[in-house]
Amino acid sequence: MVLGECGRLPLCTTYYINCIRYWCKLLTMPSHRYPKQCYIILKSLDDAGKNCWATKIKSLLYKYGFGFIWISQDVGDVNA
Repeated sequence: MVLGECGRLPLCTTYYINCIRYWCKLLTMPSHRYPKQCYIILKSLDDAGKNCWATKIKSLLYKYGFGFIWISQDVGDVNA
């Protein structure tokens, strides 16, 4: 692939990484922040079976073998 030879990643990989980074940031936010409260609502909608952003993140994590992180809702060391 030409992008690999130039040291660049495909656009979908960059998109996935940015989504996961934002999700990690949401998990480490204090619960009084509005983005965290919105995430909690999205997660409850996902638990109810609705299709939303949290559902996409969950399926992305399960697709690549990181479903246990979704279950625990704790990422530990974000930089790792």
